[in-house]
Amino acid sequence: MTDVDVHALQPEVERVFRGVRDRVRDVYARPPRRADRKEDGTLVTRLDRELDDWLGSELLDLHPEWGLVTEESGEVRAGSPTWHLDPLDGTLNFTRRLPVFACQAALLDGTDPLFSVIYDPLHDDFAWAGKAAGTW
Repeated sequence: MTDVDVHALQPEVERVFRGVRDRVRDVYARPPRRADRKEDGTLVTRLDRELDDWLGSELLDLHPEWGLVTEESGEVRAGSPTWHLDPLDGTLNFTRRLPVFACQAALLDGTDPLFSVIYDPLHDDFAWAGKAAGTW
């Protein structure tokens, strides 16, 4: 079992996620571009991939010994605990300019959740939960 101080982790992760706000809002304000389809048939946009790279890199920089699995890239690095990142959950809504999507991540020790975050960049709403720390 990995010991993670979620109260110390929260402001670091919040800074990372709030760092995508301007980029998401800029792309959202423009007319939609064509989205591609992944092998499973779901949509993926250029922004999905940009956020996947940027958020993933920033999360790895916080704790280089931790792992990362992302929706767009799969396993980026093995480690424990491991971040699981969905850089743009609700891509279909995003492409239709429906304001119901978010950037999300969870930190897992095996299958045990330690920390999670949901960030709505359009409304600048950040929520997090930590093991034995509640939901904020």
